Amino acid sequence: MSDSPSSQELLTEITALRQRLQALENERGAFLLHKQLLRNLAGLSWGESVGATNSPEALLKSLLRIIQRSNDEPLFHAALQTILDASVELAQAEKGSLLLLDEQRRVTHSILTREETDPNRRQSLINTVLDRGLAGWVCRHQQVGLVLDTATDERWLTLPDQPYLAGSALAVPILKGSELLAIITLLHSQPHHFSEDIADLMQITANQVALTLESVALKLSLQRERSALDIQRQLLENLVDSSDHRQEKEILADTLQKVVDLAADLTKAQTSSLFLLSSEGKIADAILSRREVTPKQRSALIGQVLDQGLAGWVNQNRRLGLITDTETDERWLTLPNQPYTVRSALGIPILRGERLLGILTLLHPEPGHFTLEVADQMKIVADHIALVLENARLYSQLDQYTKALDSELQKGRAIQIDFLPYQICQPPQWEIAASFHPAKQVAGDFYDVFYLADQKHVGLVIADVCDKGVGAALFMALFRSLIRVFAQQSNDWGQDEETMLTLEQPQPEGWIGAATAVNLTHLKALRAMKLTNDYIVKYHWNLSMFATLFFGVLETETGLLSYVNGGHEPLFIVNPSARLSAVKAVLNPTSPALGMMPDSQFKIQQVFLEPGDILLGYTDGVTEGKNEEGEQFKAQRLLEVLNPCGDSASQLLERIKEELFAFIGEAPQFDDITLLALRRMTDDR
Repeated sequence: MSDSPSSQELLTEITALRQRLQALENERGAFLLHKQLLRNLAGLSWGESVGATNSPEALLKSLLRIIQRSNDEPLFHAALQTILDASVELAQAEKGSLLLLDEQRRVTHSILTREETDPNRRQSLINTVLDRGLAGWVCRHQQVGLVLDTATDERWLTLPDQPYLAGSALAVPILKGSELLAIITLLHSQPHHFSEDIADLMQITANQVALTLESVALKLSLQRERSALDIQRQLLENLVDSSDHRQEKEILADTLQKVVDLAADLTKAQTSSLFLLSSEGKIADAILSRREVTPKQRSALIGQVLDQGLAGWVNQNRRLGLITDTETDERWLTLPNQPYTVRSALGIPILRGERLLGILTLLHPEPGHFTLEVADQMKIVADHIALVLENARLYSQLDQYTKALDSELQKGRAIQIDFLPYQICQPPQWEIAASFHPAKQVAGDFYDVFYLADQKHVGLVIADVCDKGVGAALFMALFRSLIRVFAQQSNDWGQDEETMLTLEQPQPEGWIGAATAVNLTHLKALRAMKLTNDYIVKYHWNLSMFATLFFGVLETETGLLSYVNGGHEPLFIVNPSARLSAVKAVLNPTSPALGMMPDSQFKIQQVFLEPGDILLGYTDGVTEGKNEEGEQFKAQRLLEVLNPCGDSASQLLERIKEELFAFIGEAPQFDDITLLALRRMTDDR
């Protein structure tokens, strides 16, 4: 079989679009998660409580609130439980565990999925050294362990008393440098459930969890010192207070101002200042306590290099500078116009790795005011400032990038919408209506209505590509284009292809076997099902993408409809004048879905649409629509809406949508929703 030049050009363009949008979607997914994690760290959004939640973005939010509250052991365990629950949800695992380790790889805390409430099982893991199985392998190699099939991977160890069977497993180390803090293990009963993409996403999450666990450990160790606790509590309370609905830059500026003021209050300094430095080491901004710097003074500071005095010394040495008496310390530089007396000073570098982000300075008019204890406390403040500054910078970069990705996806959505009929053709004495509601920016559902070459026949398509998102949307474009191109080709075709379109028995009068011109037109058009199936299987079998698809060819003058239902939802023929039930006939699947198997047979059936009949097609987003309780709409409710069906195809669709969306309520739309209705008018209308 050879494609026509027009179809080949179209397929090449669609393939290029698919590759581009798929790459963008993958990057966008990872960046969105990373962006939300960084947003939480930067103090730009906070939850109200630490509770059970199944969203990845809750991980850091929960543990950071521990630092700002108290050393409550149940709260600590609740936050660890949140990490595990979110990880299980993110990877769609069935079971999981979070094990905190000490330096000897002994388990210090054991958190299991919520349904595993056996205290003996949890306690049995405490003080266990992880040196066997997948966890032992991860401990030794300090890298993600992905077991696609536990039956064939020697790293997997099945214990005699193991309460459930695992077919695949994923173990993720939580590292601080070379120190192993914990291991998250996720299990699923089916082999090959976890993929490299999921492993990569869990690694991003693990990196952020490690940073948070480090903060928790620091907080717990400093709880013995009341003053250090007060600093952390007050600092983070101010960070939370500033997280309102203003722009991120305003939140960051207000937060840093409060940090400077708080540092002065807690150390009883006369004044404090924070110099933010650019990557070239020049002053990018200056924040003084009580907002003592005027716009003119700030402008004069911007661009200067800190190379003199205490700030210059801290800049050059990248370590804390403590001056107990400015009169005896050569690092102090008294300026001619200095407005106040300074006898003791403290300079703290704001470091993130090797990069100096800024310098916090504290001044007092009496010698010996600042001590080593105060200096240690302020280093904690500096660490948090560094965290906020670095992640605010990364957040800004990611925000710009995700906006660009959103723009690209919006273009993809516009392209996809363009594949749908811009205006549905309306043959004489027929009414055709459609409705399309994607669950995401791009969707896998589609419908199509088009005239065949003789303008006397109309092609009707409604389909649902497996999966959701960009990949499904691109295959939607491919399926739609193939059906159109193949259905309208008039090239001669051989006996072998004809035999693949087998006829359903018994044959009604006027069946394709009569070889009439009408039926030959139908048969030529419907061969598009076989040609499309063979193309997808031949060139895209490795992607495991398929579509349930109904394709009908309607002779508008007689109402004869020849169709193939390739694994799609049953279509209904309804008539408002029916006595017992509005449903006159059900067009069930006649063949398998497209793209699943090579050399599939596609059976053709025929039906006549009489005056007043309405043909209704839909995708499973209708019957599987869920309300807030998780209950599905189901086919029975749809049938109730159809009885009575009304006298208009468009009115019928509006009534179905009204009932469906009222049922869904505030619940998120689970799947794409597509409807197609065709009505043969009566003589009076």
